Amino acid sequence: MANPYNSDTLKPTCLRVDAAIHPSRYYRPVVTLGFLFVLWVLALLAGLLWWHYVLLLAACALTLYFLPSRLRIQHISQPPLNRPLTEHWQLLMQTSPRPIIWQAKLLSAQHYGKAVRLSFMCIEPKVCPLSFIIYVDQLSAADWYALSVLAHSAPQES
Repeated sequence: MANPYNSDTLKPTCLRVDAAIHPSRYYRPVVTLGFLFVLWVLALLAGLLWWHYVLLLAACALTLYFLPSRLRIQHISQPPLNRPLTEHWQLLMQTSPRPIIWQAKLLSAQHYGKAVRLSFMCIEPKVCPLSFIIYVDQLSAADWYALSVLAHSAPQES
């Protein structure tokens, strides 16, 4: 991956994640539909009974129905660089009727090529675990680079 930062002007304090996250235009639908397609191919190869296919169709319909209704993150902000990497993250979450800023602690980050998985423990407005996947088409090139560096240097799940 090419470095979108100009190395002449790069300062150690500017590689900080503060990014607007847009809805995925390509990767999320392709991954979801690809998974469902493979599931159906395996079911056809297994020679299930007719009512198994009805259950599988219901499970696929529920997957497609509930997929967009999950909490959607709109913005992510890393804490100032003089603070620990895992503390005081701010997540702007789309809720009804208006977005709310959640404060969270970063538990882990994994980089998977075109996707990064972030796991948080939310502190405000309620204590709960939160995990989501950010795809490369949801961020600008500079923000994706900063998030990739973060994912390689953040704690990993064991």
